Amino acid sequence: QRQLNGLTGNNATDSFIIPITDGQLNFYATSGYPGTPFSVSALEIEQISTDPTMKPTIWIYGDTATANYYNISDNAVHGWGQYLGEYVGSSYNVRNMSVDGVEANELLSTKIFNTAEHYGKSGDILLISFGITDYVHASKKNSSAPDATSYKKAIAEMARRAKAKGMTVYMVTQQGDLDDCTVYPVRWKKWFNDEMKSVATAENVGVIDLHHEWLKYCMIMTYEMVEGYYLDGPYQNLSGSRKIAETVYRLLFNKPTYVHPSSTSYDPVIDAGSYVYETEVSGGIVKNPHKGFVMTTYHPGVFE
Repeated sequence: QRQLNGLTGNNATDSFIIPITDGQLNFYATSGYPGTPFSVSALEIEQISTDPTMKPTIWIYGDTATANYYNISDNAVHGWGQYLGEYVGSSYNVRNMSVDGVEANELLSTKIFNTAEHYGKSGDILLISFGITDYVHASKKNSSAPDATSYKKAIAEMARRAKAKGMTVYMVTQQGDLDDCTVYPVRWKKWFNDEMKSVATAENVGVIDLHHEWLKYCMIMTYEMVEGYYLDGPYQNLSGSRKIAETVYRLLFNKPTYVHPSSTSYDPVIDAGSYVYETEVSGGIVKNPHKGFVMTTYHPGVFE
């Protein structure tokens, strides 16, 4: 079974824990990305227990927005799946099996999902977070009506196979672009998020609406405040990916919502943005692109 994906760059390192139930451990290092060098310089094996019983595992399957990246700067693209474990703590193992740039059906066809299916068990959690790559590729073929057929089929198959192993499954919608913070009408729907929700309903699995939650957060915190999280389109740098990982953790385990001081004087956005105040970091006037009230302030701390 595949264990590590996209281990790129010089001196890239990673680790994983697997149960040995038959007294045998085999390794195979496959070729990497086409046109890139690949090699394994060292392999360290440590026995941490004589009991093969594993803690519950959170399996993450997704694309560029969730993948692991190695040997990159803080201001390069990072995936939130690499950082979820920082918030989950020691109660779960976290295995991020996401792959940069893949569609959902590609991940199935390359048998990467087989790893979760092989090791998955009752008590494990599967997070499925595809959509951006699938939507972009489908839009290039037909911009007026992107076809979600293969996308829906693939994520439905993942859900069914995981449930058969006793795992709890959640579909995780994906975050939008930076510009979505200032657009009216509010872009509550994007990528194939609606299609994902329809599959979740049909397969009777949970939904973590990261897109909705992240968009609310961005509008409350303002464009200027979250601009430092973004790099290219919807993709995040290290700080942004960690913040999204924290958001996913909070939604997954029903943790309290963080409330910024500036949001205490008015309700968070619930529906179509009847009142959303965006304050300039410089202390300039308050701008409201979502209609409703417009006011002027000369200090960013006016709401505190």
